[in-house]
Amino acid sequence: MEQSVYKTIYDAIEGESLPEGFELPEESPANSSIRWAPGAMDGVWIFHMAHEELSGDAVGAMEDAVDECETGDYPKADELFYEWTKDHRALSAADALQQYIVENRDAFDLQNLYYGAIHLITESVHPECVKIGLEMLELFGEPSEDLKDIICALALYDELTLPAVWNIANWPEGPREVFDIAKHTHGWGRIHAVAHVRPNASSIKRWLLTEAVENDIQDSYSALT
Repeated sequence: MEQSVYKTIYDAIEGESLPEGFELPEESPANSSIRWAPGAMDGVWIFHMAHEELSGDAVGAMEDAVDECETGDYPKADELFYEWTKDHRALSAADALQQYIVENRDAFDLQNLYYGAIHLITESVHPECVKIGLEMLELFGEPSEDLKDIICALALYDELTLPAVWNIANWPEGPREVFDIAKHTHGWGRIHAVAHVRPNASSIKRWLLTEAVENDIQDSYSALT
């Protein structure tokens, strides 16, 4: 992929959705011959796999990437995070990543980390690195309107919906935005978004009861929700 994940997604948006069948160039693990639909690997990891803690070596390598980001060398941080994600899912790093930043917030240059997260979100060509950027950005509160638009665009792609929704749900207008994303995604993205929709209006309640379980994966993932 020559241009960033964000630019590729942004250029493909038609109206309020991505076209049916849109996919980024695949980045399957080197040891896998299976072709995964966007969002499928994370969906299987969330719904069907036991979640073990990261090893000490894995945590250390992740922290090295954060440290590089904190110095302001964002391309190097992107490179280190990409190497890390060859063996680990970005979602598995969320807790350890955020804990490391919070525990060292007095020593870190938080502005560098903030702009490092934005760099990963807007400039990386690797979807897993975009997810890590979204996980980092979640620590910094409500973003600018321009950055909100970027996150909402990323949320339309099933592979990135979940970490984007983690951010969006914390905004003052987040519940409405999450509902809109759920309506404009149809695969794993809808499953993840529906799980975060708040039924705080009659129109949302009606949609949840009549349409929310309809997705391109398997309706039962959203039925209990």
